[in-house]
Amino acid sequence: MAFSVGAIVANIYYIQPLLATIAATFRISVPQVGAVAMLTQFGAALGMLFFVPLGDTKERRRLIVCLLVAESVCLAAMASAQNFAWLALASLGIGITAVTVHVIVPFATHLASPARRGATVGAILGGLLFGILLARTFSGLLGAWVGWRAIYWLASGLMLVLAVLIRTGLPISKPELQLSWPSLIRSTFVLIRNQPVLREAATLGAIFFCAFSAF
Repeated sequence: MAFSVGAIVANIYYIQPLLATIAATFRISVPQVGAVAMLTQFGAALGMLFFVPLGDTKERRRLIVCLLVAESVCLAAMASAQNFAWLALASLGIGITAVTVHVIVPFATHLASPARRGATVGAILGGLLFGILLARTFSGLLGAWVGWRAIYWLASGLMLVLAVLIRTGLPISKPELQLSWPSLIRSTFVLIRNQPVLREAATLGAIFFCAFSAF
């Protein structure tokens, strides 16, 4: 699971060292292709809001596998993009489906015994951070050797491998709630309104991630 979250979150960050190369491929400016990288982050935010809560109402293993297959399709679309609009839509899809990591983390918490829960979450988050840090190095070095499209073809294949491993290696997780999707999304906003500690944590998380992204 730690390797999975690292490999999945890396999909968001592969593009950063490749911006100039992708801009040259499509004959656009680097700032324009920078907007494509921004769409990946925007897609991740949308996915967190609309897909991550499904982990409470859907069987988690199946949800993870479905998102991984969708991620593979989006990565393949990125690798085969023929114009700027195609590239932008694929990038948005990569961000939306990369929120699989935020389904895996609570799933790991659910599976771990209380005595091992902290260590388990620490290991998963360690994998997440390694994925963020190593994605740029991997895509920068390999992209200079085989081209930027190959990075996304490889990532697409890796997501399918992970889907198979998770499908065969993790247990079934029964849903904890029985809510319709609209009710589930409404409950998210109710939590934000009623939980000041949640609002504080979310605000701090936004500030920290803003600082990290700017760096």
